[in-house]
Amino acid sequence: MQWINLREEPVVYVNSRPFVLRELEQPFANMSDFQGIDAARLEGIEERLKSDILAEADNNSAQGNMLVHTEEELGEIRACWCSAHQRNIKTSQQVYQKLRDAEGYKVRYLRIPVTAEGVFEAILGFIS
Repeated sequence: MQWINLREEPVVYVNSRPFVLRELEQPFANMSDFQGIDAARLEGIEERLKSDILAEADNNSAQGNMLVHTEEELGEIRACWCSAHQRNIKTSQQVYQKLRDAEGYKVRYLRIPVTAEGVFEAILGFIS
């Protein structure tokens, strides 16, 4: 099986839930800072984001929590605390690595960042 991630922004999984970076003023819009980014750089940013999350949890809370924002109802954003420990914070690459190694799935993971407004056909030659 092959899994292709087209997201053009860093994704970190906290307790199996995906979280992405957003601007405070535009929580439902992709950040333009990542437009045109290549996969290797994007995965490096995810690793750094994971490290930052773990550092925040260590520094800000004796319980190892971090502050996230989640959508409760359509359009309603609410801040909440979330447990953040090495075992439950994963990058996209680590999620699929665990599927292969620990759970035995035969999955191949590819990261091909595509701008939301971009043309999908431009990458079809890459994945065939």
